[in-house]
Amino acid sequence: MALDIRRVIDSIERYEPVDLTAYKVPASSIAGIGKILELYLRKIKLQNYYFQFFYALRELIENAKKANLKRVYFKQNNLDLNNPEHYEQGMQSFKGEVYSRIGEYENLLKESGLYVRTTFAVDDTHFYITITNNVHISPAEEERINERLNRSQGFSSVEEAFQTVLDSSEGAGLGIVMLVLMLRKIGLDRNAFSIQGFNGATVARVSIPRHDLVVRHLSDLTGRIREELQQIPQFPEHILTLQRLIEDPEVAFNRIEHTISMDPGLAAELLRMVNSAAFGIHRRVKTISEAISLMGLKGIRDLITAYGTVKIMVERYGEMEELWNHCYRVAVYASSIARRYSLRKIYEIVYSSSLLHDLGRVLVDFLSPEFFNKLRRFSTEKKIPPEEFERFAIGTHHAEVGALMAEGWEYPEAITETIRHHHTPDACPKKYTDLVQTVYLANFLDDLDRGRASADQLSPEVMNRFSLHSTDSQQELLQKLKEEFEGLSKVQD
Repeated sequence: MALDIRRVIDSIERYEPVDLTAYKVPASSIAGIGKILELYLRKIKLQNYYFQFFYALRELIENAKKANLKRVYFKQNNLDLNNPEHYEQGMQSFKGEVYSRIGEYENLLKESGLYVRTTFAVDDTHFYITITNNVHISPAEEERINERLNRSQGFSSVEEAFQTVLDSSEGAGLGIVMLVLMLRKIGLDRNAFSIQGFNGATVARVSIPRHDLVVRHLSDLTGRIREELQQIPQFPEHILTLQRLIEDPEVAFNRIEHTISMDPGLAAELLRMVNSAAFGIHRRVKTISEAISLMGLKGIRDLITAYGTVKIMVERYGEMEELWNHCYRVAVYASSIARRYSLRKIYEIVYSSSLLHDLGRVLVDFLSPEFFNKLRRFSTEKKIPPEEFERFAIGTHHAEVGALMAEGWEYPEAITETIRHHHTPDACPKKYTDLVQTVYLANFLDDLDRGRASADQLSPEVMNRFSLHSTDSQQELLQKLKEEFEGLSKVQD
């Protein structure tokens, strides 16, 4: 599907419909269609709702493509789509068979002449997104979709939808329910979305009024987060004392050393950090005095901030071992990246900033761990950043929550901005670009390693900054970081 972007822009300027037809509809095509959606929304001043409408657009395109693939698959296996027994039999193996050989089946789509058409249109009152595929919806498919649509009316929140077990064997599962909830959140009722068979085709449409859209909150978690933020305690007194000592230009060096030594946990964390990739020392540092000399007072200050935070969060919310292990791994990765790319200005602060990057996740996960785990699994499946779904579900996301906590504790601005923008490096203040991009990349690589991100989701700006233009280059850097991390862990043991 080749796009004549100049022609598209001209059509948008004249409020003319735009039609795009494709057989395979790969992810790159959907991204291109998303750009056209963005242009339309800017023209009619609805760009603030891009996430909701892009989700709806992508969900409907993918469902239409799946319906086409289903026809090809059933035909290949001599199954009758309208026979209930054949339908049940085919759907048991459809997903596994087709998506393990997707290239082959996409070629069959073109040979069979099965396409997906996306149409954007505007009139005086509405903006319309229409997805058409040239196969008629079957009675079984229509029944399943209507069941999901009807059930979605009973959900008062995203949490409630996730708590209900829905059949995900077809496109019209939880994805359609989320679509309806997203539309409801911006004030659109059930009638804004329709899907029906028409003249041998299936037509899905979202009808969006051009005025009077109002974001509604469909979750009580937002209020609970605000309440919790007001109740988080201050740092322990000895941590505050240490912070004051470090800010005193006349303090004796050995007094700081003695105060750190009085807290075995802090002393251990200091030694762990100085023996990490942050300093690239290939021998084990064993004394507090040597560690302080290597880190400098700014580095010590930031480490104390991180240590005091972790101590409070563990005491209040429990160990959350998996989350903190992720933060520690990201801290080591980020420190190593900083050294590999000679980002000397961030050496002292990158470790502590990385260790605290997911601070907000501790709070939101504590309030509703099962819901957020499901939300992140769903976002991974849909290949949409989890923070976008968090914002949709609760009106904010964990990076913003973490930044609010950091401001309440009067963190250094660099750490606060890193927490706020560790998923959005392109939006951070320019003076913190190196720091935020480094932490973002370290976090992305760990998520990539654990199947929570895909290579195509890496920010283009970060990709260019670190010369990671291919999947192979990303994997090569990840492998080096993992080997270094494992080697350091052995040294520290």
